[in-house]
Amino acid sequence: MEEEKLEIVGPLEEPLMGNIVPEEINGSDSLSSSDTDSEKPDSPVPINAPIYRMFGRERPIHMVLGGAADVILWRDKKVTLGLLSVVTVIWLLFGFCGCRLLTSICRGSILFLLLSFLWSNALNKSPENIMEIYIPEKPLLQAASAMTFELNCAFATLRSIALERDIKNFVMALIGLWLVSIIGNWFSFLSLLYICFVLIHTVPMLYEKYEDEIDPIAEKAVIEMKKQYQVFEAKVLRSPLFPFPNRLSASQSKWRDYSLPQAVKFVAKNGTVIVCAVSYPYLPFLNNWLISVSRQKHQDQVLVIAEDYATLYKVNEKWPGHAVLIPPALDSQTAHKFGSQGFFNFTARRPQHLLQILELGYNVMYNDVDMVWLQDPFQYLEGKHDAYFMDDMTAIKPLDHSHDLPPPGKKGRTYICSCMIFLRPTDGAKLLMKKWIEELETQPWSRAKKANDQPGFNWALNKTAHQVDLYLLSQAAFPTGGLYFKNKTWVKETKGKHVIIHNNYIVGFEKKIKRFRDFNLWLVDDHASESPLGKLDNLSGVACKEMGSLESGIPTKRDNGGGRSGRQQQLQQQQQFFLQRNRSRLSRFFLLKSFNYLLWISSICVFFFFVVLFQMFLPGLVIDKSDKPWTSKEILPPDLVGFREKGILDFGDDVRFEPTKLLMKFQREAHGLNFTSSSLNTTLQRFGFRKPKLALVFADLLADPEQVLMVSLSKALQEIGYAIEVYSLEDGPVNSIWRKMGVPVTILRTNHASSCVIDWLSYDGIIVNSLRAKSMFTCFMQEPFKSLPLIWVINEETLAVRSRQYNSTGQTELLTDWKKIFSRASVVVFHNYLLPILYTEFDAGNFYVIPGSPEDVWKAKNLEFPPQKNDVVISIVGSQFLYKGQWLEHALLLQALRPLFPGNYLESDTSHLKIIVLGGESASNYSVAIETISQNLTYPKDAVKHVSAAGNVDKILESSDLVIYGSFLEEQSFPEILMKAMSLGKPIVAPDLFNIRKHVDDRVTGYLFPKQDLKVLSQIVLEVITEGKISSLAQKIAMMGKTTVKNMMARETIEGYAALLDNMLKFSSEVASPKDVQKVPLELREEWSWHPFEAFLDTSPNNRTARSYEFLAKVEGHWNHTPGEAMRFGAVNDDSFVYEIWEEERYLQMMNSKKRREDEELKSRALQYRGTWEEVYKSAKRADRSKNDLHERDEGELLRTGQPLCIYEPYFGEGTWSFLHQYPLYRGVGLSVKGRRPRMDDVDASSRLPLFNNPYYRDALGDFGAFFAISNKIDRLHKNSWIGFQSWRATARKESLSNIAENALLNAIQTRKHGDALYFWVRMDKDPRNPLQKPFWSFCDAINAGNCRFAYNETLKKMYSVKNLDSLPPMPEDGDTWSVMQSWALPTRSFLEFVMFSRMFVDSLDAQIYEEHHRTNRCYLSLTKDKHCYSRVLELLVNVWAYHSARRIVYIDPGTGLMEEQHKQKNRRGKMWVKWFDYTTLKTMDEDLAEEADSDRRVGHWLWPWTGEIVWRGTLEKEKQKKNLEKEEKKKKSRDKLTRMRSRNGRQKVIGKYVKPPPENETVTGNSTLLNVVDA
Repeated sequence: MEEEKLEIVGPLEEPLMGNIVPEEINGSDSLSSSDTDSEKPDSPVPINAPIYRMFGRERPIHMVLGGAADVILWRDKKVTLGLLSVVTVIWLLFGFCGCRLLTSICRGSILFLLLSFLWSNALNKSPENIMEIYIPEKPLLQAASAMTFELNCAFATLRSIALERDIKNFVMALIGLWLVSIIGNWFSFLSLLYICFVLIHTVPMLYEKYEDEIDPIAEKAVIEMKKQYQVFEAKVLRSPLFPFPNRLSASQSKWRDYSLPQAVKFVAKNGTVIVCAVSYPYLPFLNNWLISVSRQKHQDQVLVIAEDYATLYKVNEKWPGHAVLIPPALDSQTAHKFGSQGFFNFTARRPQHLLQILELGYNVMYNDVDMVWLQDPFQYLEGKHDAYFMDDMTAIKPLDHSHDLPPPGKKGRTYICSCMIFLRPTDGAKLLMKKWIEELETQPWSRAKKANDQPGFNWALNKTAHQVDLYLLSQAAFPTGGLYFKNKTWVKETKGKHVIIHNNYIVGFEKKIKRFRDFNLWLVDDHASESPLGKLDNLSGVACKEMGSLESGIPTKRDNGGGRSGRQQQLQQQQQFFLQRNRSRLSRFFLLKSFNYLLWISSICVFFFFVVLFQMFLPGLVIDKSDKPWTSKEILPPDLVGFREKGILDFGDDVRFEPTKLLMKFQREAHGLNFTSSSLNTTLQRFGFRKPKLALVFADLLADPEQVLMVSLSKALQEIGYAIEVYSLEDGPVNSIWRKMGVPVTILRTNHASSCVIDWLSYDGIIVNSLRAKSMFTCFMQEPFKSLPLIWVINEETLAVRSRQYNSTGQTELLTDWKKIFSRASVVVFHNYLLPILYTEFDAGNFYVIPGSPEDVWKAKNLEFPPQKNDVVISIVGSQFLYKGQWLEHALLLQALRPLFPGNYLESDTSHLKIIVLGGESASNYSVAIETISQNLTYPKDAVKHVSAAGNVDKILESSDLVIYGSFLEEQSFPEILMKAMSLGKPIVAPDLFNIRKHVDDRVTGYLFPKQDLKVLSQIVLEVITEGKISSLAQKIAMMGKTTVKNMMARETIEGYAALLDNMLKFSSEVASPKDVQKVPLELREEWSWHPFEAFLDTSPNNRTARSYEFLAKVEGHWNHTPGEAMRFGAVNDDSFVYEIWEEERYLQMMNSKKRREDEELKSRALQYRGTWEEVYKSAKRADRSKNDLHERDEGELLRTGQPLCIYEPYFGEGTWSFLHQYPLYRGVGLSVKGRRPRMDDVDASSRLPLFNNPYYRDALGDFGAFFAISNKIDRLHKNSWIGFQSWRATARKESLSNIAENALLNAIQTRKHGDALYFWVRMDKDPRNPLQKPFWSFCDAINAGNCRFAYNETLKKMYSVKNLDSLPPMPEDGDTWSVMQSWALPTRSFLEFVMFSRMFVDSLDAQIYEEHHRTNRCYLSLTKDKHCYSRVLELLVNVWAYHSARRIVYIDPGTGLMEEQHKQKNRRGKMWVKWFDYTTLKTMDEDLAEEADSDRRVGHWLWPWTGEIVWRGTLEKEKQKKNLEKEEKKKKSRDKLTRMRSRNGRQKVIGKYVKPPPENETVTGNSTLLNVVDA
């Protein structure tokens, strides 16, 4: 009873949610990675995970600013506005009106005296009413003292920087002073003070308002700056050529070079090392842990792995040789902040350290430093296991609990703590560490999921459990903090058994130390001398203050007392002991580690930015015009002299888009294609029975440039072997063009776009065009279509423009919805390099650019040209990117064009020549700059005009006579603006850049000039413009360019798509590989398909942009009417590891409380009156009549009860719902809990068979796994004599049973027309994967990479324990066909026999594939990485079993219901392996496996027990014996009870004789009663 009470009450003694208090929610410090592990009930991190804030602050900005916060943050608007007004007036008076301070003070005093005199004398007012001005002495002295102190500290800081040997501080100080000097040179001191005052009252307010947007950008900037600084430090500061290297002391230099092998060799005793990883903030806990280790006499074996140099030097100073640093050193300030990337980097290095020590041949014990040793743990390391560890769950285990790896939790993994590990230098332990490292690499840290090392450790344990000898330590000896510190009853019961106590399940330095102190485990206070490090002064205080400073000895309050001499003495001491004294706020701000140097640089940059803004917009500082015009083209401005001296003129930085993540992904996948099984002698083959299939999805089929591109691309893809089908949401005239090409076209209804009505798995890839096809993604984001390769082509910039308004208007959920869709696409393709930049908001690392589109040519054919004009217009155009050197390029071009204007016209232009500079922004002052440049070059007035590019490009190009490309930036493709100009028939002049020279022939299709020599440009322009008009030669060249541009970039586009498909699509073995795109005829590769669209070119174009905006307006309107609804099937499961363990604990508590309630209810029911049978019957009838819609499952079962057949439809994911039937003959089988249909009585496979909780087997088995789920305890589910299965894909292919076929099948079953037969209705010879109608084994090889026969051979050998098997069970080629796609029906009894055979077959198959698949992530049954590894082999297994077990095989036509027997039994004689498939043989084998499973003799991975019930005669006998024992025990209890009752049934002893009391008129005398009669 005590144990039962302990198990029930213990975990509930302190409620779980009660431990999460408000002050813990924002805790950010943690000592051990186990504190951050997954399902920690006390850890509040999932509720409010740490967020990066600028300058490392953890409090709101309002609290940081203190008392002035209300004024600075505009909380008190009146005061703030008043202050700004007063300061602005003062600044205007003294800064711009010429007032002098002394004069103003004197005149103000005169005015005050006059007013006071008039007030008191002329008006006869009392002097008491005049305001008295008095300056208190104390505040003034305090202010002066504070100012003096700050100045002295600043001087001491500068002196310290000069004398110290820290080059970083020295460089930072120089840069800071230099920047201040530059800023000070721009303004007067008063203006600078005013700017600072305004910034103080605006920047914090703006930051507080937009801090959620600013902080992520700042974080990215800090990370990038750190990377750049590390490069600078490695290449410059640590270079031997650097004149001022960082000089370390001799001892520090020694420890910096101290290596791990040296340290391990020094500390190891008996081949064992005790390791802990520590950074500077954790030193108090290290000291506490070392005290406890020293008491067990193991301190000499301790090796401290320092994560920063401060820890390395500190520990080795106190305890030489016992600390080592493995580069690179971490930032101790970020490493201790829970949830940060620094903390992840700190914990993720742990397995690497342990693996290095194991490789050196030593045993290693790892401990977190928030532990305390109470006993020697080495005596509990029993046996010679590879790895020892402790459980992190708080659920109480028996004292003699198993030492095996616990079963996985709800999320599919265990909850083992990585805080205490003991490893032996075995192959198993090394494998475990390597797997741990791999898991950490696959689960990196991110802002969305702040990972740590413990989930990876648990995954590594689970995946290597069959290869590593693991040992779970006793819970009583190694309890988790959530149990030891919270369950007093358990602690009392297990007193004396505790060995190591872990202070986890709590967050924060102070809380951890307080808990240790409450339990008398904080040993540092009274026993510091027992530590090898001795007493570390004030380190605990530093840690408890969350490492606000890393200095020691900082007092909490400055002494302001004392006289002048006392303060001088104090300052002298501060100068002598600068690092040990209390620094001022200013010095702490600039020097201490708590303020990151990179953040300091960021702050200066931000201040510099605002100063530049003031410089631009303050009065009189708009633009500085030069007084010296460029009178000669040979004279260059000073900033160009350097370029001329070098002989080149290069401007701007290269702007390049590189899809790095995609390219790396393609490279990894390409390396993985060359796979051969190392354990099995197999080779992979491709058969190529069918063409690769692509689906093109459009929003409509209207004639536009997108359709031209896709038609051209499709023709080329068809030539290299692709089969293409088109789907569109709306019909259009291009439908006929596709059909003439032989491409099937399907028009999807709008309401079908979001519901999956197409089996997209039939395609090897999908290409979706346009944003307006968004509704199709609802289906693509659902299982089982989520992993299908998908290319999304986007040519509109409308969403990029609209997305800027979503955040400002509060439509963040709509923005998130679009981001999910972008992340679903495997690749997002753009046709120019500007769109990826515009869509940066949605970048999920899948952006790709394939330059080229017929859009510009299409538009040019539909433009109306303006009437003839007298002026000759030259347009200077440039890159689509804006960069800082653009003005310089325009200035050089204008200088080169100056010879077109003879003379020196300063007033007005009498010629008809105009120059338009197209570029820049309309809101900037770029027009002023161009005007200034033209004036300096003495251009005539109004001859040069600047026009912004926004919305004006087409109009300007139409009106232009000559187009000059004025950008020297080397772009990645041919500039689009030149394509537009050439399409309009305009002569172009451009620099000979690579991508321009590639497509333009000089003086054939355009003019080229070397960018180094602008004189050539002048000559070209003089040739093109003769006598005030464009020359005839230039016009002919323009016409040649117009002809050429018609098909420009077609080849690059088509080859780009072909290369992308080749890299992205991975084909199964029955699919033929497409041919090389170079084999496509040139006319299909190098030309757009204009001919089919000629009829549409002259018509008015469809305004695609307007349609796109209209579509976005509809989407926004839908979201505005239904706020808060995200996409129905978006991925939302992103729980952290800590939250998962909290969920597990809560689930256990709910189950316990539910069990108690059920027990109480049962007890209460036992005492209730149940009524007669008539009453019970009436109540049941009433309940039946009152059933509502919630009882559909019961009604479905009732309707199926009278049927001879029930057909089950396995499915996985919401995308299959449209293909499932909803009437009683059918019943769904959900392979996953998440994707089950609502309000349907579908079978939950995972609840019937726990195997489906493992995603590996759920995916590998596929629909075949449903057989195991249904057969497990089938009598509780299936009540019909026959059972059937039908794949949802059969319905999608329109091969499911029609009503006629269903009735025919039911009639055949009821009349036993074919007896014990296998009915199937999906034929192998009509399967799309088998267009050549190959026989059974050839088809099986084709869909299994050529290894189907090998797999069957090896599996049957292992299954039947046969060493040699020369042949396979024959499957004759007699003209008949076989079943595919798991769509068939069998008698229930035969089905159970088939499942018995299948369980053994799958177990043998898994035994040969599982190890290889988990080691390489590859399966020899597939050419690519394939999670459905077993399913294609098992798809055909029912045919082998039915044929060789002598079942009749009958094909039923799914449309007509006609039946035809296949492979008749009389033709099978002599070919069947009857003995192999005989029921008696299989039953014997099944019982042998059941007996082996019951005896626990099998060690390692074994699938068979997980696929169904374990039943054999011994089990039945055991159950029978158990029932008999229970019965006998019950009888014995009854007899004992009767015996006890009989022993108490004897007569009760007489207590005494009862004497009846006499009445009032009676007298009692002796033993006689006398009646006295009294006469009345």
